[in-house]
Amino acid sequence: MRTCLALFAIVVFGISDSLQAAATMPVVTAAVNNYAGVGTDVLAEAERETSRIFQHAGVRVTWVDPLVNRTTVRVHILSASMTVRTGARPEVVGLATVQSGMVYVLYDRVLDKSEALNVRIARVLGFVMAHEIGHVLLAGRGHGHVGVMKPRLDSDVLRTGLIGFTREEGREMRVTISSGDHAP
Repeated sequence: MRTCLALFAIVVFGISDSLQAAATMPVVTAAVNNYAGVGTDVLAEAERETSRIFQHAGVRVTWVDPLVNRTTVRVHILSASMTVRTGARPEVVGLATVQSGMVYVLYDRVLDKSEALNVRIARVLGFVMAHEIGHVLLAGRGHGHVGVMKPRLDSDVLRTGLIGFTREEGREMRVTISSGDHAP
């Protein structure tokens, strides 16, 4: 009985600590404009994946309706015809404009990468969204050598899902968000 009670207390307090920690994290609001017609289940899973990556960096992502006026970031998931108009090099799967807080995901290329790497579409989409939102929150700092901010998709990391921002990137994003020193 004591063991069960102790286990129950550990679980309850652990959940309580996690909820409290999540409640005190700086918040990023993000809205998605789904021009590529991504399925709602795939998009929801990608948003959860993106949120998980940011949560490990100490940042909470709140997904809002695209009609909401004030957001930190706007994610535009582009169709194939829209991708062509970007003029992006063939290996590019996402773009960010730091000053405006706009993120562009080239969905046809995400699909191609997902197939080529044999990784779920939602995971690749979530990673690309996290990477590009990272550029906005890191004020265009550029690519890193490890983690989410690497310039290329890492198939082994994507397959395992063990991916994140470095401690320094997480700290920098939290400071940026808390100071209000980011786009829109």
